[in-house]
Amino acid sequence: MTFFAYGYLQAQVDVNELRVRVGALDATGGPVVVEEPVDTLHNFPPDLIPQDGSAVCFSIYDGPGRRGAQYLLSDLDFAPDADIGLPTQALQRLKLLTCLLNHLLAIPGVRRLAIALTDFDEIERIAHVSAGELERTIAEDCSNYTPPNVLYVCDLP
Repeated sequence: MTFFAYGYLQAQVDVNELRVRVGALDATGGPVVVEEPVDTLHNFPPDLIPQDGSAVCFSIYDGPGRRGAQYLLSDLDFAPDADIGLPTQALQRLKLLTCLLNHLLAIPGVRRLAIALTDFDEIERIAHVSAGELERTIAEDCSNYTPPNVLYVCDLP
């Protein structure tokens, strides 16, 4: 079991400006957003892989120095004294993830957010959702199976 959260932000503005804004996100005591090359968008359909250099590709990790999103995407509740670097309750961690995604969507100049929440990079379905539907859709999908193995695509006007 290897859980991953990865995707990209496509820019309406200069991609370097977007890159700076993503890099400035505060990761104190929570998950981190790490910029990645475009070839890390494993199993994305070709038509959803940014080709023109207008995107910042990234992974979301459980915390600084960690790889993957094992705890962030787990549906297990851990003992209150567990030292996982994140909230011990699964619903709190899911809320943390969706809040982070909402912060990414709120960055000025973002045209599209594409985010895959997967077990070992497996994408079974693509969901096109609005910014207002993203949190609810992820929560519903995760209530059925976590991680949901879904690529969420959210285009902004």
